[in-house]
Amino acid sequence: VDQNADTISTGRAITMLAAITGNIDVPGGNIIPMKINVRGLSDPALTLVNKLTTEHHQKRLGSKEYPLLSSKASLITPVAHNFTLWQAILTGEPYPVRALFCQGNNMLVSYANTKMVTDAVLSLDFFVVADFFMTPTTDVADIVLPAATWMERDAVTNFHQISYNSAHLQQKTVQLGECWSDFKIMNELGRRLGFGELMFPTDEAYFDFLLEPSGMTFEDFKGVGVISSSLTFKKYEVTGFQTPSGKIQLYDQRLEDLGFDPLPSYREPTESPMSAPEKTKEYPLIITTGGRVPVFRHSELRNIPILREIVPELLMSINPKKAQELGIEEGDSVLVESPRGSMEAKAHLTEAIDPRVVQIPSHWPGRNNVNLIMDNENCAPMIGSAQLRCQLCRVRKKD
Repeated sequence: VDQNADTISTGRAITMLAAITGNIDVPGGNIIPMKINVRGLSDPALTLVNKLTTEHHQKRLGSKEYPLLSSKASLITPVAHNFTLWQAILTGEPYPVRALFCQGNNMLVSYANTKMVTDAVLSLDFFVVADFFMTPTTDVADIVLPAATWMERDAVTNFHQISYNSAHLQQKTVQLGECWSDFKIMNELGRRLGFGELMFPTDEAYFDFLLEPSGMTFEDFKGVGVISSSLTFKKYEVTGFQTPSGKIQLYDQRLEDLGFDPLPSYREPTESPMSAPEKTKEYPLIITTGGRVPVFRHSELRNIPILREIVPELLMSINPKKAQELGIEEGDSVLVESPRGSMEAKAHLTEAIDPRVVQIPSHWPGRNNVNLIMDNENCAPMIGSAQLRCQLCRVRKKD
């Protein structure tokens, strides 16, 4: 849903169906996260986003084109748009970007249009990566900082994907080498850049700040382990919704004020048989990426030998009828091509996929990286996500 031609409209349409059918904040249906007495990672008191001036917000790459991602209008902490960042690094427009700090992101594998990303990173004056292991991205870094894994650092965990109504304790069990927690790396970097008065002296001081609304310190929290509130439903009957009217608003005035359609609308993918019939003659198949491989998560865990034994090769899923047309059999090495380039995989024949489509999991390295052939320029409006589920390609048996 969030990697198609119009991410926001699709997401809103799904949410509207839930609202119209009464499936909002009910058992089994779209629970609205509970507020607990712990600061979240997007709390303005922590991100300091409120200290940025209007000029700062306007200079953020992508703020004009993708306001829900990169401008002050973002509902989360606004961030730069990645394609716009690569463009700025390579062209110097709208201003030059000469250094980049990458934290826990294997970007030379994970982002669409690998060639563009690689060219941009290699043209930087200074590139720093903090990660657990060596990766294709750390291989090209000027400096690699060893980051602490979850076993090597304390934490207060209260992310909504983990729990709707609680915060949990994570305690360090081991120290290996010279690894630092992400919190310490960021605080030390901020201090050395001249923002010492805004940084935390220790990780524990940072956790104390997160827990402050609860009246507990991190030392107190160690004895408790969890902070939770009872799960209640239909909270909107008491508090309303976080909209100007306090009601669910199908017509979004905020989007209209930003210059976008206030109601969901359909947008055909930039590359499809309907929108690009001439290109389809050369690249007749639709490629969708990102299908999950159970033993891996994105580019993580690929350094573990037993997991590589379970899934040793990248498999491209293709319908048997289409494979027969192309002279491809189960296990054949195939070349997958798009206007951006080519990549390689092994064929897996399955009736579970439409004859017009091939599916290739993402985040494999080297010539198995599907992002070698994916476009990153034609992005979804408002939010700027790449159309990774709907591009064109052609497939042939590798010579």
